[in-house]
Amino acid sequence: MNIFEPQGKDEIYRYIQNEINDPCKEVKKLIQQLYPPAQQYLDPDFCKALANDFNSHFWELYLVSVFLDLEFTLIPKKKSLSPDICISIDDQQSVWVEAVGRSILVFRLFSPGKAALRAAIVVLSRLRVCRSSWAGAAAMLGESRHPQNDRCDR
Repeated sequence: MNIFEPQGKDEIYRYIQNEINDPCKEVKKLIQQLYPPAQQYLDPDFCKALANDFNSHFWELYLVSVFLDLEFTLIPKKKSLSPDICISIDDQQSVWVEAVGRSILVFRLFSPGKAALRAAIVVLSRLRVCRSSWAGAAAMLGESRHPQNDRCDR
């Protein structure tokens, strides 16, 4: 499916879909470049969701793209379940990321890299803390992994 095929109620989406000005054309081009490699890591109904809640879903697409660029191992999504993104740490550990963003115009929000890089740094720091905590607790318990850390295979 073409990412801009669905008709939606979100005003920003419609502006971009209809390329009402040069910034909209640029954002549309960017989204069309980001979507194909990210598609398997997004909800199956992502295109329809983007058409009806552009800012939130654009942020999710952008985060997936940044995580892929940073060579994180992401788990493909088979269903529309929450949270949004699953990062595999190793064979037994994974981390869920919920892409929560503000509802403001993408043209004011979009500063390539800064916000997404900040999010990636937070995720990486949390991974380090959790990984060392889990390893310490597991060693004390004689376990090889944290018992509550289920894989996010969907």
